[in-house]
Amino acid sequence: MVYVPGATDQARDSRKQGKEFGAGWIGQTDVVTRIVLGFDPRLQGIPLVREAAAKIGEPAVQQQLRGVEYSIQWGTMTLQDAIDFCQLAIETTTAIQRFSDGVLMDPGDITGVGGPIDMAVITYDKGFTWLNRKHLNFKSKTGDVEVDLEDLPSLEN
Repeated sequence: MVYVPGATDQARDSRKQGKEFGAGWIGQTDVVTRIVLGFDPRLQGIPLVREAAAKIGEPAVQQQLRGVEYSIQWGTMTLQDAIDFCQLAIETTTAIQRFSDGVLMDPGDITGVGGPIDMAVITYDKGFTWLNRKHLNFKSKTGDVEVDLEDLPSLEN
């Protein structure tokens, strides 16, 4: 994760001997988390799971729950597959939010995902590259105006 301006938060380090691969997501993550993990992390708050954790221990419960996680081969995923995965995660979240109002034990969730998808990739040799992004637009007296900030001159010297 990169904060601009700011430092890089390096959660994984591919220089390590085991070669760490994976994915991370932020925002409204309940749908994609439920799909990839195979369960909703809110399960850990229900009495049945809390009782099991008290009996056999939290690590044992976590290990059993994580047994239904999809085995996604992040390390061998192509760049196109990664793009397709991201698009699937966003579109699936959009669709589920469209037809639901949260979960029964926690109703009233807010639909916060939807609309056009901005997508970019960052590669070692090409850096940051937009695949798709929205443009700014407004209505003027002469008609709709679309502004692409990338086409405007920079204020830097």
